[in-house]
Order: sequence, then structure tokens, then C-alpha cells
Amino acid sequence: MITDDTDECPSCHRGIEQLKGALRGSSLRERTRVALDEHETARDGAMFTREEIPAESDLDGWIDGEHDWLASVEEMPIWVGGRRSTSGKGIASCSSGSAPDAGPITQPGRLVIRCATPLISLDTTGRPQLQPSTRELAARLGVDEGSIELERRFARPVVIGGWHQASGLPKPRELAAVPGSTFVYHVEGLTDRQCSSLAAHGLGHRTREGFGWIEVNPAPWVAPEPAVVSTPRAAPRLASGALLELPLADRRWVADFIDDRRREVELRREAQPDGPQSVLQTDRVAGFDTRQRVEFEAALRSDDLTALKVLAAQLREAR
Repeated sequence: MITDDTDECPSCHRGIEQLKGALRGSSLRERTRVALDEHETARDGAMFTREEIPAESDLDGWIDGEHDWLASVEEMPIWVGGRRSTSGKGIASCSSGSAPDAGPITQPGRLVIRCATPLISLDTTGRPQLQPSTRELAARLGVDEGSIELERRFARPVVIGGWHQASGLPKPRELAAVPGSTFVYHVEGLTDRQCSSLAAHGLGHRTREGFGWIEVNPAPWVAPEPAVVSTPRAAPRLASGALLELPLADRRWVADFIDDRRREVELRREAQPDGPQSVLQTDRVAGFDTRQRVEFEAALRSDDLTALKVLAAQLREAR
């Protein structure tokens, strides 16, 4: 179990990294290529790097509006992004549905806004800011600016760019609040209808490009149930050293079987067709005492390759 005082992951044994309070999207992959000249040969000193979304990634979202074309989109091949002659092929499908609705008001006047996509917002002087515009929020809710009070803010910045395909020029870079940024307001006389209207329209600039989609009064985020990780059966730690008390010849014989077991686990095949029981029934093992037999059986049933290797090495050492 991981707590606030945990420094190391119990599964992979790497350091614990604190969450940054932002939603993570698809992992991008970088590919560096050499530019070609007019003769289709590598141009000296001209290299460029592209960020790519890995294949088999699923991208989904909402389209706000109505069009006959949307009803015909079902398993339709499309090409998106750059280098569409060799990259960017996908399958598009579309289904109709209602717009995302707001959650219930849990406390009188409490409005919680969580960014589902980057939020591009400007203050009254035109400078970027990491929170929704109070003027725009008041207009969306149909209330006076003075009735809105920002109580808490959890936001991190991100720089948004892009490429304008028609002109072949980069889009202006914008400072935005990352998805997952959350703002808590108190609004006098807030109603469910106002919250639903706000959720349907979004906030900020460039909303037609997908920015500024928000969740209104969302349910609190709850960590998913941790995956059940099977812990390998560990070889005995030789706390009593029972196997080390055997004669050297017997210790080496046991070490050979332990190495066979280690190779069996590593290569995923059985070295002994009848399993560990056939070895435990041999005449040599019959001469072991109870403690030695228990430790030998535990080693044969272990999946811990490192522990098996250490145990075999210890058994081979002459005493």
C-alpha cells in the first residue's frame, strides 16, 4: 500500500513521483528524420523532429452542432496530421448523443469548473491568465460580475501551438491552463439551468478548435482500484540454513536442481515432467530432515529467479 510517506514503489522499486494535478493525454513519440532535396537525397545538415501519436491510439471528443454528414460517419477511413501519404491514417465513427450536462449543485452557490481541454483565457487588458474570465463567466451565467467570487484555483500552465494547414504557417502560441485545472466559485443564486448552459457552451477562446471544453460540478476524482500484482513465491532466505548443513555432495546436487528450476521459470518450460513432487520422492531427498525437505520444496516452487540464483551459489560453496 502506498502512503504519503512511501518513497519507493512496492512493485517496480522505483522512486515515487508526485502527481502534478493535470490530466495526461496520449504519450507522444518523437521521430527524427533527414530532409530531402529536389533530387530525393538527404540534404546536409537538415534534420527535423516530429512528435507522433502512437498507432492504435483512440481519440474521442464531442462535436457541437448538427450536420447530415455526421450521420453517415461510420467506420470511415480518414487521414489527419502531417505526412498523410505515409502517416496519420485512422478510422472515424460518429454517434449522436446529448451534450455533456452539469453535475448537481452540492452546496448553495458553489460552482466547480474543471477543464477537459486546455483553457485559453485573457484578462481585461488582453493578457493571458490561468483562470476563466469573470466577465465571460458572468455573461454565460446571466449574472452580474459582482456576484461571482473565486474561492480556490488549481491550475498549471501549458503553451499551445499548432500548424495552419491552409497557409502553411504556424499558429500563434498561446498560454493556457492544462486539462484538469479546477476552479471553485461562489455564485449568488446559482441554479441548475445556469450550470447546464455553461457546460454546453464552454469558456475561453478558440472553442471551435476544441479548447475551453469544461466539466461543471463534476464528481470528485477517485483513484482507480490498484491492479492486483501477483507476488512471486520467494525462495527461502536461509534463516535457519538447514540446506547448508548437508554434505557438500548433497548441497551441490540440490544446487543443480535449483538451477534447473531457475532455467525452467526463465524459459517457461518444465525441467521435470512430473513437477517438484517427483524430485522430492527420490532416495536422496528421503535422507533430508524435515527442515531441509521444506526448504528444498520451497525453492523448487519459487518463481524468484534472483533468489534462486543466490541460493544455488551458496549451496555450491565449500565449507
